[in-house]
Amino acid sequence: MHRICKNIDIKSKNAHIDDVYKYNCTEVRYAVVNAIVERCGTIHTTPTNVFSFNCSVWSEQLAKDLQYMFESLGCVVNLSLEEQTDNV
Repeated sequence: MHRICKNIDIKSKNAHIDDVYKYNCTEVRYAVVNAIVERCGTIHTTPTNVFSFNCSVWSEQLAKDLQYMFESLGCVVNLSLEEQTDNV
Protein backbone atom coordinates (compact mmCIF):
# COMPACT_ATOMS: atom_id res chain seq x y z
CA MET A 1 0.00 0.00 0.00
CA HIS A 2 2.87 2.37 0.73
CA ARG A 3 4.12 1.76 -2.81
CA ILE A 4 0.77 2.88 -4.18
CA CYS A 5 0.70 6.02 -2.06
CA LYS A 6 4.26 6.89 -3.03
CA ASN A 7 2.89 7.24 -6.56
CA ILE A 8 0.62 10.07 -5.39
CA ASP A 9 2.56 13.29 -5.82
CA ILE A 10 1.14 15.35 -2.95
CA LYS A 11 2.71 18.49 -4.44
CA SER A 12 0.91 18.02 -7.77
CA LYS A 13 -2.19 20.09 -8.46
CA ASN A 14 -3.64 17.03 -10.25
CA ALA A 15 -3.14 14.55 -7.40
CA HIS A 16 -6.07 12.36 -6.40
CA ILE A 17 -6.90 8.98 -4.90
CA ASP A 18 -8.08 6.47 -7.50
CA ASP A 19 -11.63 5.14 -7.13
CA VAL A 20 -10.32 1.59 -6.80
CA TYR A 21 -8.95 2.64 -3.37
CA LYS A 22 -11.73 5.04 -2.35
CA TYR A 23 -14.44 2.42 -2.82
CA ASN A 24 -12.54 -0.55 -1.43
CA CYS A 25 -12.81 -2.44 1.86
CA THR A 26 -12.17 -0.75 5.20
CA GLU A 27 -8.69 -2.24 5.52
CA VAL A 28 -7.57 -0.86 2.16
CA ARG A 29 -9.05 2.60 2.82
CA TYR A 30 -7.41 2.70 6.24
CA ALA A 31 -4.04 1.67 4.77
CA VAL A 32 -4.24 4.37 2.07
CA VAL A 33 -5.15 7.08 4.61
CA ASN A 34 -2.42 5.90 6.96
CA ALA A 35 0.22 5.98 4.22
CA ILE A 36 -0.75 9.49 3.13
CA VAL A 37 -0.83 10.76 6.74
CA GLU A 38 2.69 9.40 7.23
CA ARG A 39 3.87 11.35 4.16
CA CYS A 40 2.24 14.73 4.59
CA GLY A 41 0.35 15.07 7.82
CA THR A 42 0.44 15.39 11.56
CA ILE A 43 -2.08 14.18 14.09
CA HIS A 44 -2.76 15.99 17.37
CA THR A 45 -4.77 14.79 20.37
CA THR A 46 -6.58 17.14 22.76
CA PRO A 47 -7.03 16.43 26.48
CA THR A 48 -10.59 15.26 25.70
CA ASN A 49 -9.27 12.65 23.21
CA VAL A 50 -10.34 14.59 20.14
CA PHE A 51 -7.96 14.03 17.26
CA SER A 52 -7.11 16.62 14.68
CA PHE A 53 -5.19 15.99 11.51
CA ASN A 54 -3.34 18.58 9.47
CA CYS A 55 -2.19 17.79 5.98
CA SER A 56 -0.66 20.04 3.38
CA VAL A 57 -1.38 19.04 -0.22
CA TRP A 58 -1.53 21.12 -3.38
CA SER A 59 -4.50 19.43 -4.99
CA GLU A 60 -8.03 20.37 -4.02
CA GLN A 61 -9.18 17.01 -5.40
CA LEU A 62 -6.71 15.13 -3.18
CA ALA A 63 -7.94 17.09 -0.17
CA LYS A 64 -11.55 16.18 -1.01
CA ASP A 65 -10.56 12.55 -1.60
CA LEU A 66 -8.89 12.47 1.83
CA GLN A 67 -12.02 14.00 3.34
CA TYR A 68 -14.13 11.26 1.77
CA MET A 69 -11.72 8.55 2.94
CA PHE A 70 -11.72 9.81 6.55
CA GLU A 71 -15.51 10.15 6.58
CA SER A 72 -15.90 6.64 5.13
CA LEU A 73 -13.88 5.42 8.12
CA GLY A 74 -16.24 7.13 10.58
CA CYS A 75 -14.38 10.39 11.19
CA VAL A 76 -15.92 13.85 11.27
CA VAL A 77 -14.05 16.12 8.89
CA ASN A 78 -13.78 19.89 8.66
CA LEU A 79 -12.00 20.63 5.39
CA SER A 80 -10.21 23.95 5.12
CA LEU A 81 -8.73 24.88 1.76
CA GLU A 82 -6.08 27.54 1.37
CA GLU A 83 -4.54 28.86 -1.82
CA GLN A 84 -1.05 27.47 -2.42
CA THR A 85 1.65 29.36 -4.23
CA ASP A 86 4.50 27.84 -6.21
CA ASN A 87 7.00 29.74 -4.06
CA VAL A 88 6.25 27.73 -0.92
